[in-house]
Order: sequence, then C-alpha cells, then structure tokens
Amino acid sequence: MYTPRFDDGADLICVRDGVHTAVQVKRRSSAIKKEGVLHVVGGMQHYDCPAGILVTNSFLTPPAAERAAFYGIEVWDRARIAEYAEGGHRDSISPMARIAAGRLTPQ
Repeated sequence: MYTPRFDDGADLICVRDGVHTAVQVKRRSSAIKKEGVLHVVGGMQHYDCPAGILVTNSFLTPPAAERAAFYGIEVWDRARIAEYAEGGHRDSISPMARIAAGRLTPQ
C-alpha cells in the first residue's frame, strides 16, 4: 500500500507472507546521514512493520550504515541498484527488495 503524502518514514508498505515491510526512498545528491535511517525506523514503528528497506540513488555515511545494520534495515544504495540492474546476485535478493525495485507488486 502507498502511504499518505506525509508518510511518517515509509513511502510504501509491502506485505509478503504476512510480513509487513516499510520502504523509504530517498533521492539525494549527497550521502544519506543517520537521520535518514531513523526515518525508516520511525516508519517501521508507525506502521507496525518488523522489517525496513531504505532505497537511495546515493550512498550512506558510515554512521548511517552502522545504524541501518543495527536495526536490520536492508539498504539499496546506488552501487547495489547498479549491480542488480546489471544482473548481479538476483537470486540472493529478498522478495521485499524486489518489490522496492519494482519487480513485484505491493499489496
């Protein structure tokens, strides 16, 4: 489902096998800071999602990457998106990440 314009940290809520995942997309010209990761955490809490994915056309700062790892947030940055687009490691990509990448339809 798509969330309202003021999305409380999640642009999209995806459901697969009963598991809700908060997806936050950040389009930036600079690296995502730890506050960007906290938006995903807030979305996970607000929408009662046990999982979160952060998608960005940029990269994460080291503190942001640490925070994402701490909360178990799956990160799709510029490098990972490019690797996926080129056909790399498609079998190891989670279903929720395929939804975020536009390969599956959210419920």
